[in-house]
Amino acid sequence: MGISIQEMPESVVIQCQGELDQHVVASFDEAIQKANFSSHHNIWVDCAGITSISTSAMRSILSYLGTIDTLGISLVLYNLQPVVQQKLEQAGLTPHLKIVPGIKEAYLHYKHR
Repeated sequence: MGISIQEMPESVVIQCQGELDQHVVASFDEAIQKANFSSHHNIWVDCAGITSISTSAMRSILSYLGTIDTLGISLVLYNLQPVVQQKLEQAGLTPHLKIVPGIKEAYLHYKHR
């Protein structure tokens, strides 16, 4: 699994490749710190390269939502593969996550926040 974290003018972008597991989600700490100290408070997760997501990763993401909310950070997932979208839906997480089709919609969400 590869992960990269990039600071953009509007957000911190996380790009993932391969299986999203609990160890990869732990690197969200770095992205949360960067977003917390930036002026925009946005984390965008490009999910195009994610081939699967583990149950432990879903639990970890859910646990981060409270921290993100408290800090006033917006978390947006985009470019989800159908298999990942389905797993999130089956786990009942989609109502708790902001999921958009692409980076354009992530940007529009940021602009209308």
